[in-house]
Amino acid sequence: SASEDHTVRLWEPAGWQVRQTLVGHADQVPGVAVSPDGVWVASGSRDGTIRLWEVATGREVRKIYASGAVYDIAFVPGGGASLASASEAGVHLWDGTSGRLLREVRGNAVAQAVAFSSDGRVLASGGAGQIEIWDVETGRMLRTMLRQVNLLDLAFSPGANHGSPLLLASAWQDGLVVLWDVETGRELARLSGSPYGAFALAFSPDGRMLAAGYWEGTVRLWRIRW
Repeated sequence: SASEDHTVRLWEPAGWQVRQTLVGHADQVPGVAVSPDGVWVASGSRDGTIRLWEVATGREVRKIYASGAVYDIAFVPGGGASLASASEAGVHLWDGTSGRLLREVRGNAVAQAVAFSSDGRVLASGGAGQIEIWDVETGRMLRTMLRQVNLLDLAFSPGANHGSPLLLASAWQDGLVVLWDVETGRELARLSGSPYGAFALAFSPDGRMLAAGYWEGTVRLWRIRW
């Protein structure tokens, strides 16, 4: 979990006890992610750094200096320690183990959220009032979805099953969670339930449920049917 006290905490699901507290950042940590293989944790901070930690030991193995405050982090599916960061300078793809910059994607002046599709081929990023969809291999922007509200988080559905479209869930500061068809950019649904913005989104592994965590301290679940 990320924290305003500049730390990252690793938790034991059984009993929800803190297993380890990772210390190193000098400012708030808005973004944290665990690699798909469970080996690494990456954290992004307003101090302008990305740090890669070893889950087994809690050891910091790499510190990457980003251009400005980092707001979100996402690992590339199947990409080992490769990851993307959303920051004041846009979206950057990194080799986490070496710290090498792999690609720079410039869309929004400030990128506040970033997410990969489950196959790692599509990247979504967004910030003030818009979402941008990118082809990861070429770096080409595929489409843009607009809303006149600040974006807080993004999450892809696991994939297209039984002819259903690949979905992107987006959380906005006005409290709405909006579902999009990634292929067409068409808005599919608006999910409401709180006047407070949802700061965290996650689909269930089968894509049939969507969870949203809100600033008021609640979690809401929706059944997704497409």
